[in-house]
Amino acid sequence: MHVSLCMPTFNGERYLRPAIESALAQEADVLELVIIDDGSTDGTVEMVREFARRDRRVRLHENRERLGMAQNWNRAIELSGGEWVKFVFQDDLLTPTCVGTMLRAANESGRSMVACRRHFLFDETVTEAFRTTFLDYVGAHDLGRIMGGDADLSAEQFADIAVAAPRGNCVGEPTAVMFRRSLVAQVGLFDPALRQLADWDMWLRLASRGGIAYIDDPLVSFRLHGSSVTLANQRPENRGDDLDALVLLYKLSTGEAYAPVRAAALRAHPAIRLDVLMEDEYVEIRRLCASPQSEALRAMWDAVARMYPALAPNPARDWRRSWTARWRRLRRRFAPNAAP
Repeated sequence: MHVSLCMPTFNGERYLRPAIESALAQEADVLELVIIDDGSTDGTVEMVREFARRDRRVRLHENRERLGMAQNWNRAIELSGGEWVKFVFQDDLLTPTCVGTMLRAANESGRSMVACRRHFLFDETVTEAFRTTFLDYVGAHDLGRIMGGDADLSAEQFADIAVAAPRGNCVGEPTAVMFRRSLVAQVGLFDPALRQLADWDMWLRLASRGGIAYIDDPLVSFRLHGSSVTLANQRPENRGDDLDALVLLYKLSTGEAYAPVRAAALRAHPAIRLDVLMEDEYVEIRRLCASPQSEALRAMWDAVARMYPALAPNPARDWRRSWTARWRRLRRRFAPNAAP
């Protein structure tokens, strides 16, 4: 089976060489390593050209203009030619057995999506507070822990797990995932409206359509450092995670591709109201936007509203939304087992 490794890059010179070397050192055959550069100003492009001169599998594409994170991921998929797509980011690493192990899991399970456990690399720029918060999040949303090891989940089983924490990525980052490109044709590409949850949004669509095989073995290393997107999105001036939750809950509540997740929400006991969670998220963002220091968040919201007009701020409905949200919080406080 032909596998395309895809590596989106932007100013990744610091960690790029070992990332490329790990991709090219796979024991299983790899059709190509497609590297899509989004306007780097450091030595990234020249380093890639150096590898391309030595290994014909390395294909470099330079975008004519900056696309941004999710659009660059999409461009990598569009330019790849393999039956399977496997991301490896510019600062991450694959073990030599990664691709082969994932292919075996796909063959044995018949699934069109495979994920694995990942090892985390924190450099000296990551604070202890962030490291603790991040690992707590991963531990709370860990598919291997939930399933107790390796797993072969049907689409329905995955949707039941995902809807219990619809904003929590239990699959992992793109470096930990491999999927058939034919499945993407059914559910669509990464959503550029999302900054932090673009991968989770995609996994929800892919796995709730075709299921997922999970390997509870760390076949990849995911690196976190001061200039990584994950850390940048957590800065107070960005708050991209708050807007992402609103967009994702809106899509889960209304999008055709998320119908299996909505069905799982209705199966839950008590039933989970995704539309109610969305309204609560809207109220929280309106509260955050009331701060004088929230200009960046307001600008990001305006950008999101251009893609999803239904999510634009609506002062005419804010008063009712706010009081409804407060009533629900009081209800949950005094009746914790009530439906959300």
